[in-house]
Amino acid sequence: LAFKLEESSYGQLTYMRIYQGRLRKGDQITDQRSDKKVKVARLVRMHSNEMEDITEAYAGDICALFGVDCSSGTTFTSKGL
Repeated sequence: LAFKLEESSYGQLTYMRIYQGRLRKGDQITDQRSDKKVKVARLVRMHSNEMEDITEAYAGDICALFGVDCSSGTTFTSKGL
């Protein structure tokens, strides 16, 4: 679930909460509002204003993605769910 959007020098940063399963760099996720597929190019964990690149996030984690064009409240799913 995308819950916060932030414009940065790298483009739109989308904060997400993972509710089930896991999300990995390179995964393809689907926007449930528009049925648009998006590839996860960069996945980060935020620590205050510092970003830590990560390769995967699990249920319960809050992470951020770059390059995902969506609005707050958008639900994303992946093929395995």
